[in-house]
Amino acid sequence: MLALVVFMSGCTTLQPVEQPGQDNISGEAKPTVIMPVEIKQPGYTSVITEQNTVKTDRYTKVSLKPLPEQLDLLSINISTNIPRSISTVKEAVEFLLMRSGYVLLDLSQQNEETKIMMANPLPEAHRHIQTMPLRAALSMLAGNAFELKQNNVFRTIMYVKN
Repeated sequence: MLALVVFMSGCTTLQPVEQPGQDNISGEAKPTVIMPVEIKQPGYTSVITEQNTVKTDRYTKVSLKPLPEQLDLLSINISTNIPRSISTVKEAVEFLLMRSGYVLLDLSQQNEETKIMMANPLPEAHRHIQTMPLRAALSMLAGNAFELKQNNVFRTIMYVKN
């Protein structure tokens, strides 16, 4: 046991640490080293290692920038099945927008063609939406005759006939 302790302590060598900017024995100036800044919050420890990233542990860096989907809410990828209780295109659009932060512009403010399209029954082919951006799914529900428009200030969407 004692041999194991002596062996393990022999493997660890400690080097003296010199302060940045100090001269070493040869008289050469050492370059200044910028040390990472450690941020401590209750339950978390993070180290900012370079601009716009945080090192959360030995092998993980996290970006401090928002994800593209957080900047453009309609670009988030979705994959869903529309429930059988939803029967019209309007209900399907509202279902897809449910947690997006956007709402459908009131139909009283949209043109007659859009009102007619929204009242149409939801096609069976549109009940299962495979992975695609939310914007593409919303455009798919309206069909090629309509263009999706978004108002980023009021976070509303509407359809305009092509």
